[in-house]
Amino acid sequence: MALEGLTKQANVAVDDPSVDAFINAAKVQDGPRAKQSKARAKRVNFSLTDEVDGIINDLSLKPRTFQASRSDVVKAAVALLASHSDSEIIELIKRSTQQ
Repeated sequence: MALEGLTKQANVAVDDPSVDAFINAAKVQDGPRAKQSKARAKRVNFSLTDEVDGIINDLSLKPRTFQASRSDVVKAAVALLASHSDSEIIELIKRSTQQ
């Protein structure tokens, strides 16, 4: 039969000094294994109407040369809003809360 001899073999301990030397020569890394990124995204939750949720989805599909996430859309909107004067920001927020 074609599948003869495919049983799992027992692990055989190797007492070869060259194997032990190879294993013991490995450098042990101290500290964190991966470099910590300086920029950390903070996960937040906020409520949106179905209309605003749909608008964010639509806006994330607008770029054709790169992929934009919903977070990218929110970040861009916040950056644009922050570029306005305080009185303009207040007026824009006032209008959005009255809808």
